[in-house]
Amino acid sequence: MPVDFSDPIRTSVQTVKPEWCDYNGHMNVAYYTLAFENAAFEVQEIIDLGERYVTEERRSLFTTKGAYTYLQELSVDAPLYVDYLFLDYAPKLFHVLMEMYHAEEGFMAAYTEQLLMHVDLDQRRTVAFGEDKLQLLENYCRGQAAHQRPGGLGEAVGIKKKT
Repeated sequence: MPVDFSDPIRTSVQTVKPEWCDYNGHMNVAYYTLAFENAAFEVQEIIDLGERYVTEERRSLFTTKGAYTYLQELSVDAPLYVDYLFLDYAPKLFHVLMEMYHAEEGFMAAYTEQLLMHVDLDQRRTVAFGEDKLQLLENYCRGQAAHQRPGGLGEAVGIKKKT
């Protein structure tokens, strides 16, 4: 079946576990990170940058920077999924957006943008992707360019002062 590069990669549904919630009665920020990471690993398998790639090619992806925005609470037993989008790439890096949605009510609960680097695990340094992976990243970035993005991507965290 041909890949539609214009669609975000939608991950499997995860369920907010009781231990993911804190005394405020909602999912704790640490577990948003876990849910996003679960989704990222699933996508890496789909695009052949997962476990096989690590063991056979001795290359992997490391997150070098991430920013999170929390929009609406999730509580115990809430089903969620993540839409994974490719924003940009360079020979050794790519920039992604992961949008977390309540799987039944449809609202976006949070999103994260992350910069990932391609690492040679034997040398423990960044290296360029192979041509096949660069083409894959190009296809996704070009295909998903029209997807609506939340405001504030790429901005630094801070308090905007009134002038």
